[in-house]
Amino acid sequence: KSVQREQLDKINLGLKRGIREGRLLESMSRDIQQATGLSERRARLIARDCALSFSGDLTRYHQKSAGIKQYRWQTSRDGRVRKSHRERNGKVYDWDGPGPYPRSEVCCRCDAIPVLDI
Repeated sequence: KSVQREQLDKINLGLKRGIREGRLLESMSRDIQQATGLSERRARLIARDCALSFSGDLTRYHQKSAGIKQYRWQTSRDGRVRKSHRERNGKVYDWDGPGPYPRSEVCCRCDAIPVLDI
């Protein structure tokens, strides 16, 4: 919320380019830092969150495109998992239902395991 509009535009362009080119998070965070003057820690957080969010969106898109209607929430199974996500672990959700979805919240590392109708 504290990042100015001009900085957001620079960050957005840098992240899109970095993801498209398959660049490492360290490289993208360095670019964010240089373009905006943000701290190394903040730039690293933004780069990591963007990559996680992108992969979550991609997972959702691919599963829905393949006709998969539901997913099983799976956490990273470590001490950094949010309480609300631990409570979701192992439960089945609809892709068309309300979020949150895995990786849709800041730095969420959870996964969506497809539920296949057999």
